[in-house]
Amino acid sequence: MSKPSRVLGGISALEASTTPQGYAAAVKLLEQLRHGFAP
Repeated sequence: MSKPSRVLGGISALEASTTPQGYAAAVKLLEQLRHGFAP
């Protein structure tokens, strides 16, 4: 799995959440993580 900062364009999730595009990318990443760890 890629590092979150790589997926979010080299910035942290907190920084990404301050822009609409970054927020959408952070939500998408969290959804992927949630599905990856689902039983």
